[in-house]
Amino acid sequence: MNIKYDIATKNDIDELIRLRIAYMIDDFGSVTDEERAGMEKQLTDYFNSLQIKSQG
Repeated sequence: MNIKYDIATKNDIDELIRLRIAYMIDDFGSVTDEERAGMEKQLTDYFNSLQIKSQG
């Protein structure tokens, strides 16, 4: 089995957020709609503040 690692780009932000929320649900059992909305907003702001390059 081969595993390919790559550096995330701005195009990956939605997937990174989806995976983080899925992890939280798995770890804590559930998240409320309010918690999900808060995480989506905060994580979007966080990832956009990083020096992530656009793919291209």
